[in-house]
Amino acid sequence: MNKDFLWGSATASYQCEGAWNLDDKVESMWDVYLHENNLENGDNASDFYHHFEEDLLQLKNGGQNAFRMSLAWPRIIKNKEGEVNSKGVDFYRKILQCCLDKDITPFVTIYHWDLPQYWEETGGWLNNEVSYAYQKYAKICFEKFGDLVDLWVTFNEQNGL
Repeated sequence: MNKDFLWGSATASYQCEGAWNLDDKVESMWDVYLHENNLENGDNASDFYHHFEEDLLQLKNGGQNAFRMSLAWPRIIKNKEGEVNSKGVDFYRKILQCCLDKDITPFVTIYHWDLPQYWEETGGWLNNEVSYAYQKYAKICFEKFGDLVDLWVTFNEQNGL
């Protein structure tokens, strides 16, 4: 195989991380909706939060060299004022560094449909303030992770907007 060919796997933060209420992560729109309706949820998911090193090792041992992941806005920004959750930033930095240590190219999706509940309660994306909040959130992501990430996706499946 051509050494420049990227072969990998993908995850979505809500669908894999679990740890929905650990280390100062705030609720997402999915946490609230699924809990209120007593539906299957991502509270534990595949527990990537606690097992990312093993999971990335399996990816590497399987011959893959790329990993598309998403960041959870509710794990990074605590409130409408934009307070950064250092524990969330540290978590994602560990994942990204683990990828690089294993020669796995990280592709990072900034938003994968897990709006913080504090923004959902204001009308979600129909509220113009959310767009400005997203801009600030994206800037924080670039500042906190830009030294570890070259390839970014702003919105997962943006045609759904």
